[in-house]
Amino acid sequence: MSRAALDLLRDRAAPRRVWSVLVTIFGDLAQGPGAGLDGATLRAIGAELEIRPEALRTALHRLRRDGWIESTRTGRTTTHALTPSARAESRAAGRRIYATDAPDACWLVLSPDGTEPRVHLSARGEGFALPVDRPPPDWLRAQSAPPELCDASRDLAQALRRAGPLLDPVALSPAQIAALRTVIVHDWRRILLRASDLPGWAFPPEWQGDACRAEVADLLARLPRPEIARISPR
Repeated sequence: MSRAALDLLRDRAAPRRVWSVLVTIFGDLAQGPGAGLDGATLRAIGAELEIRPEALRTALHRLRRDGWIESTRTGRTTTHALTPSARAESRAAGRRIYATDAPDACWLVLSPDGTEPRVHLSARGEGFALPVDRPPPDWLRAQSAPPELCDASRDLAQALRRAGPLLDPVALSPAQIAALRTVIVHDWRRILLRASDLPGWAFPPEWQGDACRAEVADLLARLPRPEIARISPR
């Protein structure tokens, strides 16, 4: 049944950009100093995600060109790793992605926006700001996440709930665990990082981010990161 969980989560969303999926893979598996992934490891995970080797090569080329990864060759093996700047950016995003609780701070901020001041909610009390400790008016909450993002959070929460009962980590290979972690983290990342970093009650009622966070935390706890050396047969 665990294979069904992988199929469900892999196929549920619109096509994912391969370079963006690679960013998630590196951020999840190789964020530590000196950590890297060789071509065989990436191909093994890519095969589980139905990503063609040529698409992986193109995406790796793009990430090198953009200064996101650096590659080193030892004999016949090429190892890819995050650059220092990419690692710092990945860690910063990871603090939100892997957090098991939503922020508890919220501020009502008045900031300049052209000729008219703008009132909005923020996780930081900068400039002219007042702390907020209860749900604000609907028109303010609507700024925290647009309708399409609320819909995406609802769809992801539903998919994660459906995948949970299908999951048997013991029956999965290290490559399949890595692939499952990738689609869970990637789809959550695509939603979370487009939304404001605020408590759940500061979002519209349709927002299902808190439910997504709980499901993501539960599934990742059941799918510990595999050892990189075990992902690809040697």
